[in-house]
Amino acid sequence: MNYCDKCSKEVPLSNDAFAFDSFVAYGRYVSALNILRGSRHLFQTSDCVGSPSRAQYLEGGPLDERPQYKFNPDKMHKFREAYNKLQEFAKNEVEKGNHES
Repeated sequence: MNYCDKCSKEVPLSNDAFAFDSFVAYGRYVSALNILRGSRHLFQTSDCVGSPSRAQYLEGGPLDERPQYKFNPDKMHKFREAYNKLQEFAKNEVEKGNHES
């Protein structure tokens, strides 16, 4: 389990913004990115604001109100596809015993 760089709490792979980034950029999980960057919650938790700039493109994600992260509808399909891949990958990793849910 990795720990969030914002709140220092555990981040499950299925809610890891930096693991999500690897699926957006490369279409697959690149563990070296997480080793170098650490982790961050993708969706908000009770203890963490998460990553609203990423989550705004996913179902249930609130719109990021910060002007530097203005919503771009062109990103939605790619981000949702990457999120689905992350969920499938995380599920498989939990089943193999490599990660906690």
